[in-house]
Amino acid sequence: MRFTTRLACAATACLLVFAGPFTLAGSAGAAAALTLTGAAPATAHGPGTVTFTYTIVVPTAVQATVFTTQQDPALPARTSGVTLDGAVVPAGQISQSGASDITVQTGADPADGLAVGTHTITFTASVGTVTASTSSTAVLGWTESATPGVVTSAPIAVAVNQIDIATVLTPDSGEDQLGFLGTGNHLVFQVDVSNLGYGTPDTQLDVDLPTGVALGSDGVTRDADNSSLACAAAPGNAQHVLCQLGALPHATGSDAATLDIDLVATPAAQIGQIVAVTAMASPKPGQGSDVNAANDSATAHLKFSGAAALTTTVTPAASKVELGATTTVKLTVHNAGPQPTGETIAFSILLGENLTLTGFSGNTTPPPDLGGPASAGGPASAGGPAVSPNGVIWFAGDIAPGHSISATLTLRATKLGTTQVAMFAFSEAGDPNCPDQSCDPTTAAVRVIAVPPKPVRPVGTSHPHAPASGSDPDVLANTGTATDRQIGIGGLLLLTGSVLLFLGRRPRLG
Repeated sequence: MRFTTRLACAATACLLVFAGPFTLAGSAGAAAALTLTGAAPATAHGPGTVTFTYTIVVPTAVQATVFTTQQDPALPARTSGVTLDGAVVPAGQISQSGASDITVQTGADPADGLAVGTHTITFTASVGTVTASTSSTAVLGWTESATPGVVTSAPIAVAVNQIDIATVLTPDSGEDQLGFLGTGNHLVFQVDVSNLGYGTPDTQLDVDLPTGVALGSDGVTRDADNSSLACAAAPGNAQHVLCQLGALPHATGSDAATLDIDLVATPAAQIGQIVAVTAMASPKPGQGSDVNAANDSATAHLKFSGAAALTTTVTPAASKVELGATTTVKLTVHNAGPQPTGETIAFSILLGENLTLTGFSGNTTPPPDLGGPASAGGPASAGGPAVSPNGVIWFAGDIAPGHSISATLTLRATKLGTTQVAMFAFSEAGDPNCPDQSCDPTTAAVRVIAVPPKPVRPVGTSHPHAPASGSDPDVLANTGTATDRQIGIGGLLLLTGSVLLFLGRRPRLG
């Protein structure tokens, strides 16, 4: 605010208006306690205009009311387009007062005033290419019973052509959850960096890594084209990484710079410890100031989950089952250590259309980290949220080193032919048997055979148990369409994919 003296004269009143830091001044006998409050966008970009809105509350009717702006030179008020209570003010009631201010007479007659109630005055100010952090005010003068009064609004802050870099977490793929960094695995910390303000500042990304974490081989890349940023450790501090983002223009729509930061655990990682990774983007020195430093950084947490070598087995109760009968298949996950698995997730899918899953003995309730209830557990039967006729997602829980956990599939033989029962398992811990969680499943085959015909004793034969012609189950062809089964498997794979965002290859954390 500029501390200047303004003289605004009307035909019946001449008011000496002081643009000082007071709220209400005038004769001690003035009865009207008017209020004047202003508003404008927090940021403005030129060339263009910005609109100021002032609200006047009048408890007692006043006369000879005059409104005068007090604009910073970076935002000069315009005489055109001024409104009072939504109606355009005639040009004859508006005058230029100084290089950047206007004076508005609220009535056609200088003696006119404002009635009791709430009134609104709006005007526009020009925005050029100058960069400035400004504040503007306005003054309202009036008379009541020949006694002058005046009120000055509080300053309205406007950042003109200023930078506002924001670093935010990506709000999808569960990236607001706790991440797990297993020994030997990768974790991707994903952030969105955008300039919500203006200009094209040359920008730097600072990444603070906790003890036990280092940049992986992919470093920091742009998600859009997988191009790498130039990054280097700060002098004397290997855990503080400086990356060059380059010019960052004003963000429009969804053009934020999405970055992937590849992280790996180092020997200094303490198994079970939860640590924070922080990324902060800011203009380089000489590029200007960020008007909102509070949104420059984002932090996410991860847990060191160690290493656990998993093996899986699929054990059918029988390798052949008659059409229409039921059978079972035992699923087992074993942890050879050296650390506990943390949350273990196993998947079993029927690769074929000959068997249908009708029951499951294990837990299909997701843990809280995957959107389950606060107290997850207990068996679920087929038809639950993680079970389909074609397979199951099994939340097996934490498996201690040297221990195993098992579940059972109940299957009904629905078509002749062979189905492979496939199973693979992942955990929060790194798995040396499955580098980067990319490994082949364990499978076992179950053949559905025809029901043998009842024996018929032919007249004159001594071989009552001879099989009927064409009854050999090994030569019976598979029948029926695979469309329904493929659709079912596709649905299960979609569900599997959503879970793999949590425990899949190079999980993403934002």
